[in-house]
Amino acid sequence: MSGSPVPVVALGFIRLANGLVALFAPAFMLRALGSSQAASPPATYILRMFGIRTVFLGLDLLAMGPAHRREALQRAPIIHATDALAALSAGITRQLPPKAAATALGISSVNLGLAVVARKSRDQ
Repeated sequence: MSGSPVPVVALGFIRLANGLVALFAPAFMLRALGSSQAASPPATYILRMFGIRTVFLGLDLLAMGPAHRREALQRAPIIHATDALAALSAGITRQLPPKAAATALGISSVNLGLAVVARKSRDQ
């Protein structure tokens, strides 16, 4: 992580934090997203899958070597663009309440912006 640009470290920590909350406190995350079914077993299961994926994505940026980090930064924009589109779609189709969809879209958009900036800083 030494010598990594600020956007890389910020994106790594955001990924790690979101992943750990989804993995170990899925009911908390569901409530934060406005779900009235915080104890829903299917939602808990899906959030835990999302959580472990996101923990590993964070570790890709924070704990791995430079070559691995470059590969992770290559994939980062498509991962976060897909997350943002999923949040937008969930809001439009009312699969998430408007506030929850906006929150998820905001987080994913910030991550997308950081991913693009981090990738560009790596390319220079």
